[in-house]
Amino acid sequence: MLSCELKEQVEKVIIDLGKKFSSLEYIKNQLSKNSSMNQELLFALPSINILMGQLIKQYDEDLFKISAHNNIVLLNGRISEYCNDISSFYGYSLIGFSTLAISNNKNLYKNFLEGLNKYIVIGVNNIVKQEELISMPVCECINGLAGIGRYLLEFKEVSSVLEAIKGILIFLIKLTKKKITANKYEVRKWFIEYESQSEIEKKNYSYGHTRIGMAHGIVGILSLLAIAKIQGVEVEGQEEAIKDILSYLYKFRIEEKGLVYWPYKVGIEERQGAKDAVNYMPSWCYGSGGIARAIYLAGKAIEDDYYIEDSISCIRKFCALDIDKLGFISPTFCHGYSGWLHIVNLFYKDTGEKEFEPVINNLASRILTYYNEDNPLGFKNLEYDDNLEVIEEDHISFVRGTVSVLLPLLGLINDKKDNEWDHIFLLN
Repeated sequence: MLSCELKEQVEKVIIDLGKKFSSLEYIKNQLSKNSSMNQELLFALPSINILMGQLIKQYDEDLFKISAHNNIVLLNGRISEYCNDISSFYGYSLIGFSTLAISNNKNLYKNFLEGLNKYIVIGVNNIVKQEELISMPVCECINGLAGIGRYLLEFKEVSSVLEAIKGILIFLIKLTKKKITANKYEVRKWFIEYESQSEIEKKNYSYGHTRIGMAHGIVGILSLLAIAKIQGVEVEGQEEAIKDILSYLYKFRIEEKGLVYWPYKVGIEERQGAKDAVNYMPSWCYGSGGIARAIYLAGKAIEDDYYIEDSISCIRKFCALDIDKLGFISPTFCHGYSGWLHIVNLFYKDTGEKEFEPVINNLASRILTYYNEDNPLGFKNLEYDDNLEVIEEDHISFVRGTVSVLLPLLGLINDKKDNEWDHIFLLN
């Protein structure tokens, strides 16, 4: 798929940074001397082990195996510092994902994973029995049950885990069905009420809003419901909930200037202002990249060709856009080039459409332009601040750091076509 020259360049960057990141002392040094790095070692190590897992599968080198083992020993000794968080981006489910990545198909670290899973299951069961907790923040991908549920699906063969997954699905379905009243409007329970909004949101949404995107919105719920159904885990009302979310999404589908996209937030007056909160970038977190992928999975789950074809068409339209018009300024995954690269690569693998190949090559080439071998972490995350000035950040993480760049690049050269790391993003 990649040209020979580009593949060599990509592989060199991966190996150079992979070897650096395999050194625990190197990581500790970078964390201690970079004042802009707000990620402590405890939260950097799971990201590194997700990377090590992919490097082990690709290269089978002892260097990466030893690094992964040393990291998990350190994590095991400090696991209590995770403060009861069971989420998949910051808590015990993240440690689970990272351990699974280096477990050689669950043949290693069995007792460690079993202990983690028991703790996560207890946490899940405590949440889902409290209906008063039903809300978007409790159910979302990054901090909530959708992300946790995706992790637990890796162990659905365990009866207690399977029951916990079903409890999550029932809880999420209730989110789609229950309604509340906000300023005389009847809205879904997923609605973010005025008092729960940030100060900026309060200025933009007088009564509250609905979050659409994959990271914090209803698309993450849709994706988990779909993936579970595809894997044969289903509870009463699941297909109906999938169709219900799809119907809601398609009220706000926008097609103009040759593109298809969705708003990432919708105010309470759902018939107006939908375009006011549009993310025109096809990013994973809020944009059409993540949304289209969830719609594709939902179409697969309910065997509806319309949604399958429309999601692929959405991706094609963005692929036809000049790379400089995508709106990205950062090479990283969350809302940068790497997330979009991986989503395009997934659709390429699913459809086999050759038209995606030059797009993938162009995206990989663009990402490499951000690489600086004099930067100890190789890549920086770029963000706009409140004044729309670009700021540079040093991160290791799988979300907005160097690891988040290397994983999709590895996905382009992975001989085994094994990219289960993306399960954490609810993309598969």
